[in-house]
Amino acid sequence: MQLRELDALLVSLLSNDHPEIVNAELIDKESSPHSRVRVDFASGARVTIQVRSVEGPGVPAHQPYAIPSAVI
Repeated sequence: MQLRELDALLVSLLSNDHPEIVNAELIDKESSPHSRVRVDFASGARVTIQVRSVEGPGVPAHQPYAIPSAVI
């Protein structure tokens, strides 16, 4: 998938009238050092994103791409 196609897909998913998130799940694979998050929307759409870091109140320090499960 081209980057512009991915950008367009994500923008279209998030710009729906009511893109309610019904589930967010951290996908930690033993074979991969990267953290991915799968997000399910009420419309039935699903996206999987790779997250480098999360910042904010209560978020513990973590290595890049190693998202603490406490923030999901």
